[in-house]
Order: sequence, then structure tokens, then C-alpha cells
Amino acid sequence: MKIEKLNDNKIKVTFNIDDLAEKNIDLYSFLHNAPESQELFWDILNEAEKECGFNVDNSMICVEASTSGAGNFTLIVTKTNEKPALNPNFNNPYKKKK
Repeated sequence: MKIEKLNDNKIKVTFNIDDLAEKNIDLYSFLHNAPESQELFWDILNEAEKECGFNVDNSMICVEASTSGAGNFTLIVTKTNEKPALNPNFNNPYKKKK
């Protein structure tokens, strides 16, 4: 898996089917937004914060996903400085613990 910071508000994440297998996620689960895929996404964001200071706390994000068709995937994650209007009762089980 490779994480590149494109600018202060955007990262590019490149990974492949082998990266999914390392996380015990099969392609079907990944493509159907299974809990394992959601956990992987939060893990990616936590890793992006560690590697390149890309912090999405108090930001809305847009995710663009694409595939090369050869088992390679690309996610472009863009954050805005707008504060999200979240339900205060929402509890994200994948949120990193500080």
C-alpha cells in the first residue's frame, strides 16, 4: 500500500488485491462496503495521519475510487475545512483512540 500526499487537503492511496488479502479482506467484501472494508478505510486514514500529517478530524471528506482492472485500486481522499453536521449520537467504531 502506498500513501502519497498530493497537497494539504488531498491524498492518493494505491493498493492491490494482495494488500487486501494481508488484511483478511476478500474482493467481494471490499466491493460491497463490508465492515472489514470500512475498518481498512479508517486504518488508511490513521496511517496517512502518521505518515504525512493528513488529519481528517473535524473535516468532511470526499473519496474517489478507481481500479485499473488488474487488481490495483486507487483512492483519492479530499478533505474540506467545513465542519460536518454530525449526529451527536453517532459513534464511529473505527475512530482512532487518542
